[in-house]
Amino acid sequence: STTPSGDNVLPDPVRAFLENLNRRLGKRTVYEMQTMYESEFNKLSERFFKTVSWPDPEVVAPLVNHNENFLLLYKELYFRHVYAKLEPTIDDHFDSFQNYIDLFNLILGMEPLEPAFELPSVWLWDMLDKFIDQFQSFHRFRHRVTELSDDDKKMLRENPDIWSAPTVIKYMHAFVRKGGLEFNKPIEENAEEHKDESIHAMFKTLAYFSLVGLLRVNCLLCDYASALHALDPLDLRHNKHILTQVLTCHVSLYYYMGFAYLMTRRYVDSIKIFSYFLTYAGRNRHNISRNVNADAVNKKADEMLGLISMAYSLSPENLDETIMTDMKEKYGEKLEAMQQNRDMAVYEELFTKSCPRFITYSAPNYDGEANTHGDTLATQWKLLSNEIKSRLNFPDIYNNLRLFTSVSTPTLAGFVKCDESSVHTELMKLKHKTWNLRWIGGAPNDGKWLSSAEVDYVIDQDMVHVAERSLVRRNGEYFIRTVLKLNEIASDLRRRQ
Repeated sequence: STTPSGDNVLPDPVRAFLENLNRRLGKRTVYEMQTMYESEFNKLSERFFKTVSWPDPEVVAPLVNHNENFLLLYKELYFRHVYAKLEPTIDDHFDSFQNYIDLFNLILGMEPLEPAFELPSVWLWDMLDKFIDQFQSFHRFRHRVTELSDDDKKMLRENPDIWSAPTVIKYMHAFVRKGGLEFNKPIEENAEEHKDESIHAMFKTLAYFSLVGLLRVNCLLCDYASALHALDPLDLRHNKHILTQVLTCHVSLYYYMGFAYLMTRRYVDSIKIFSYFLTYAGRNRHNISRNVNADAVNKKADEMLGLISMAYSLSPENLDETIMTDMKEKYGEKLEAMQQNRDMAVYEELFTKSCPRFITYSAPNYDGEANTHGDTLATQWKLLSNEIKSRLNFPDIYNNLRLFTSVSTPTLAGFVKCDESSVHTELMKLKHKTWNLRWIGGAPNDGKWLSSAEVDYVIDQDMVHVAERSLVRRNGEYFIRTVLKLNEIASDLRRRQ
């Protein structure tokens, strides 16, 4: 690697950290390893390696008696630091990919009940999460063709399978199987597999984390149906705690699941998923602020708020009062512009700001003179904008239908300023667009076909009979929220006394 690295002479605190981590790995003291991983590694990185990489693995090897297992894990941390703090070179992209393959093969080859080592849950999740981050980073790197040297282009042409999507997805599926989960089994059977004592808890945890990894990878590749199918073995009502134990996994699950619903026109489900996490984040703001990844989590929550604003403008639903307040505070005028005027510029701004950084997977033209890493974003926005444009007349039709219990189509045509045949077309389109699959339990891709229309109506020849849908006020939620707020104030007062 040509990445600038720290001195070959290891500072004493770094030497002590590496020796201690190697010792803890051998003794399987997972709790102590978690403290070292979450706290000490970041502090040492900030103190000694702010602008350079951690020491080369070859320098570290004698310190840990050439422990191959430890060195594979160390290299994973080493490259992760390079990607986070420095500018990775093409050699870093290649070397990190090979290290992940070696590390994953080692884990998959372990005995189901007696792994060679144990890692804390947060490290397991970060390992998979950063694997996907680097997959994403590599494809953005190779599509910036104007910034590639001739040697870079030559290496990329000669290695077309480096960081390939099939390889990334293959390893995620392998981890799912290693943990005893299967996609063609009913949820109940997979839940029983989780209790199987012939599989070590680390592999079970890794399997569930891999489901979220598959959800994310498929979203980045714009395959939203496969993204939701990836969660088929997961019972969100009973086994969710496995994924919520790591905050960054928790936020990834709800962000990408909500986004997949949004892009498949399941706006009600999208609102429900985003609402769940935003409500959770609001009630646990103090705990989140103490987490080492608080900034990343809060950024994702802001993106969710942008996406739920889009979904709400397209399919208004009952929302938690706190979320509604946050939405109006941050996007007040924009929300009104989307709801009343279908302002496409506002939609585009929110989508661009809040969507994932998509992967343009097809190989670029290395002889071209234009960077193409943003092509997929443009394509996804075009698809969504076409859907939004097809709903441009809905607010006007809703507003006029609310005026009547029954109205003739010629009269309605006069109100919405179009001819009678166009009114019939718009009314049928409104029926079609608001008839959506809605999750009521089971696998995320399952659901029941229900109407999300704000008003219900029947067309009988040239008459339209209207029955407005009444939104149920959730008074219970208001009282629960007020009681929780009172408890927070009381606790705060007790602390100050």
